Amino acid sequence: MKKFISFFFLQTILIFSDINPLKSDVININNKELIELYKQDVPIVDIRTANEWMETGVIPNSHTLTFINQSGNKDINFWFSELSKLINLADPFIIICRSGNRSKSLSQKLLSKNLLNNFYNAKEGVSTWILNGGKTIEY
Repeated sequence: MKKFISFFFLQTILIFSDINPLKSDVININNKELIELYKQDVPIVDIRTANEWMETGVIPNSHTLTFINQSGNKDINFWFSELSKLINLADPFIIICRSGNRSKSLSQKLLSKNLLNNFYNAKEGVSTWILNGGKTIEY
């Protein structure tokens, strides 16, 4: 019984702490959290298409790396190899798309393939950034 209680206690601590090595949930952030991380110079990776970047502009200093290739397919391995050329993968970063759907899908794929676990998904996307007065620059 004592071993069970100790194990249960350890599991509880791991579940509710940020040091849980088994934690594999996408960390979704809202626009307010996005702004705070942006102010701290956490890199933003915009995964929309070039047409979308041209239509709305991009968040200043963000990296543009579409998740959809010219054939309209999603290629996580290619995307991941290109990402490693843009940012330090050991540091946290933010994935953003138009509405949060593609970035959430990509986030889940990155976690399920054990490629990365130190990133945030901007769940409200660039649309909400712009709607709330966030600045963009021409692509």
